[in-house]
Amino acid sequence: MEEKIGMGVVQQGPNDKGRFCPTCGGADVVASELTGGDGSCNICGWKGKVDELVTFHFSHDLGSTEQVFQNFFLDVRAIFSRELLEKMGTVLLKWGFLDMPIDKKLFARYTGAVAKAMTKAIFEVRKDVEKERHKTA
Repeated sequence: MEEKIGMGVVQQGPNDKGRFCPTCGGADVVASELTGGDGSCNICGWKGKVDELVTFHFSHDLGSTEQVFQNFFLDVRAIFSRELLEKMGTVLLKWGFLDMPIDKKLFARYTGAVAKAMTKAIFEVRKDVEKERHKTA
């Protein structure tokens, strides 16, 4: 089963593989699940058949695609130091997003949302960097 996740198409299963654009080498590709289906690159605009995509077979012990991205998200969230969380809580209190006493579950929702936005921003920057590299190549 293939799916587009963030920066590329990853096939889950015993033989994991990443697919890349044959023109620019970008990982931000879209690939049909159908044999002989169409593929395209969001970096350089290449369009063709999925079979033309450069395929890299690999194995890892990081779990499923969902587990890999969940672990990346957890690593991002873990960079929140106690000092940062205290400052975030102060800002949320000041602007009325939290009340005293602080609801820990609500605060955790806010911090989780910030970590999720950071994770998404990291992938968006990576996508932009690939596009910039393609323009200068």
